[in-house]
Amino acid sequence: MNQNVKAETLGNYISLLILNQKMYTSGMISESLRNRISMEIQIDYQKNQKA
Repeated sequence: MNQNVKAETLGNYISLLILNQKMYTSGMISESLRNRISMEIQIDYQKNQKA
């Protein structure tokens, strides 16, 4: 995987984490749901890095 693809992939995960935080701060989701979503995003990112 080249550097551009790695940077784009990282950017996608960061965007998901930011969106997750915005949904929490706007009251759309609870803190426990925000934490669970964040954990799932991080686990998926780690799996993607090993592949």
